[in-house]
Amino acid sequence: MEFCKPTSEHIRELMNWLTSAAEVLEWGGPDFRHPYTEVTFLEDIKLDTLDSLVMCSSEQEMLAFGQFYQREGRCHLGRLAISPQHRGQGLVRQLINNLLTAGIAKFGVSGGSLFVVPDNLAAIKAYQRYGFRFADYPGDSPIAGCLYMVIDNVAEIGK
Repeated sequence: MEFCKPTSEHIRELMNWLTSAAEVLEWGGPDFRHPYTEVTFLEDIKLDTLDSLVMCSSEQEMLAFGQFYQREGRCHLGRLAISPQHRGQGLVRQLINNLLTAGIAKFGVSGGSLFVVPDNLAAIKAYQRYGFRFADYPGDSPIAGCLYMVIDNVAEIGK
């Protein structure tokens, strides 16, 4: 596996992974427009302002996408996506680990965080398996209806 910055080809492929307005809302957040065009998708994904990485196979097949930024003194993960053909293979651990490692090094923080919708039980179970726990968001949550999860010891992901 290798990680790299997304290209326009990666983004066009990622656009095809999201097939419904509900998926786009869950993945992109309440301000992500749907239906989207390539132009609106690029604007809403904030590729120019958020650190983004794709995970590719040795054959250069795109396997996953994710973003990270600093929020509340942590490396916050967002817009995590695994290729529909590769879901259920444990790739999320590698994606999370790589994003957190990059973000912690960049921001000089020690922990990570993410938001998840309450009915995404598969994601919640995966995040808990990797060491994330539910926490109260410090202040008013910027995303209504989402749960806030944190991890303090990134070295323990998936152990």
